[in-house]
Amino acid sequence: MRRSSSATPPSCGTTPTSLNLPRYGLLLSSNNTDTGVSCALYASLIKCNAAELRDNAYFTKPAEMARDTLSRGSASEEQLEMIRRCVARLTGMGEVDALRALGYSVNGLLFNADSDYRQEVIYRVARSPEKEHVERAVSLAQKYSMDVLDVWLQHAGAALCASPPAPPAPPPELTPAAHKR
Repeated sequence: MRRSSSATPPSCGTTPTSLNLPRYGLLLSSNNTDTGVSCALYASLIKCNAAELRDNAYFTKPAEMARDTLSRGSASEEQLEMIRRCVARLTGMGEVDALRALGYSVNGLLFNADSDYRQEVIYRVARSPEKEHVERAVSLAQKYSMDVLDVWLQHAGAALCASPPAPPAPPPELTPAAHKR
């Protein structure tokens, strides 16, 4: 059960020290696992909702807590930025897992941190003859603001190299006296 302490939702503070952003930022940047990033996200949500949820804060499901935080607007700009960073990192980790499920070897740390490495991975996926792989590559390219035409060109180039061009058709058979007609 939830208890409401006032008619207006309390803010969890607007100063960086109230959320201790350097500590959470350090936790977020030093953890490259989904568990570590999830912990940073959960800690941010607890901090935003601790006053309103009181003792029930640790019993509330994280997804419900995130919805409540966003719908009530009980987070400061700094806290929202931390939540966005956590969600972006978790999404990136999910993308790496999806690429691995397709059979690609991907370094998750580099994929999330290095745009050149990410671009090369996306191009590698685009070179596949599999439709599902190419669709995943195009989707990732759109998400990371890459030129989708370059992704399609990677796919087309790989397709042309994979199958040599067909030999030219044999000339039509000549019939004697065909030119006299």
